[in-house]
Amino acid sequence: MTRRSSRPSGMYFPSLRSLFAVASLAVACSSSEDGAGGAQGTLAEGAECTSDAQCAKPADGRSVRCQCVDGKKSQVCTAQLANGAPCPVGSSFSIGCSGEARCVNATCQVPAALGESCASNLCKDGLSCQSGKCAPGRELGESCNFVFDDCVLPNHCPFSSKKCTPPAKIGEPCDSSARERACEPGAACDTGTGKCAALLDNGAACTRDTLCKSGNCDFASSGSGFVCADKSAPTNVTCGFP
Repeated sequence: MTRRSSRPSGMYFPSLRSLFAVASLAVACSSSEDGAGGAQGTLAEGAECTSDAQCAKPADGRSVRCQCVDGKKSQVCTAQLANGAPCPVGSSFSIGCSGEARCVNATCQVPAALGESCASNLCKDGLSCQSGKCAPGRELGESCNFVFDDCVLPNHCPFSSKKCTPPAKIGEPCDSSARERACEPGAACDTGTGKCAALLDNGAACTRDTLCKSGNCDFASSGSGFVCADKSAPTNVTCGFP
């Protein structure tokens, strides 16, 4: 599979909240982004394509993407998985769950709402799974579960203290993995300074997707370095199959 860029990565242990956020971005980056899941094209599911915008939306309203799939040399129009559909983890290319559904226990599930069972599902952001039911999230200063990060947003649950903590503001120390200190909305942790910085506009030099307002740090048109840019549709993509 052709990769658009290569960026440094570190080892860290994210919460499920941050893990799903990263997973959503990874699925988006594995496909072209013209339609951003809201394509209104004419190509049927399985047809070869170069952008989301070429693909027709399924009658059931699921989102559709132009992406690589197992066994295909080129990108094809691919409907994202419906709520309740299996989401196998053994695929070489990730097909995401449609809408707000997430892949939990190998099944696409819409996160449980307040009062609903969370015995085999996640709760919606800001809620906490307590005694098998989704309950209001933990308040500032309360004990929390780092794995599920069950604090009321925008607070988060640091690994060390396991107490709901407010996010760091621009200019304050932070942790790029969000394991200890996440940044406030509209900011990201700059690994160079170890402090929260405002998200970057298109054209600004960058080192990671998460530093950009667009969520995309890509090759500069000058051929040297990386800059923030809107996600563009890759062309002549080879998906890795003969």
